[in-house]
Amino acid sequence: MSQEFSHLSGKLRHQILPLLPIPTAPDAPLRRRVALPQGELAQLLNGPEPIRYLATLELLAGTVRGNHYHLAKRETVYVLSGALRLTALDLDTGERVVLDLAAGHAVFIAPRIAHALRVTAPGWGIEFAPDPLDPADTLRHALDPT
Repeated sequence: MSQEFSHLSGKLRHQILPLLPIPTAPDAPLRRRVALPQGELAQLLNGPEPIRYLATLELLAGTVRGNHYHLAKRETVYVLSGALRLTALDLDTGERVVLDLAAGHAVFIAPRIAHALRVTAPGWGIEFAPDPLDPADTLRHALDPT
């Protein structure tokens, strides 16, 4: 089944979606990857919460994305291919965490969690959120992604 990890008092949640064969069991997790004959299907959201923001992320090796935080936006990043090193800082507590993310990993980032994503292997990702993007809600915060 899926592996789930909670960091920064639950404000950052990391999930490794399981790769399941077909047919999937009735009790299979809602977030999952399914191995179909025509290729993998990743089910990232299956529930009542809407998606009002959706973006693809090209992950170029050696680059850093982020170095900011949001006051209101709750976002999820899913890694389609490649690899990232996420550095996150809880601005309220000063607690910091560094996570390595690879294809099949999803990470939920709550408001007031500064984050930077260093691309360690090129690939693609998806970012989605229940609220539309508000540029005024993106506040710069330089982190030293290791």
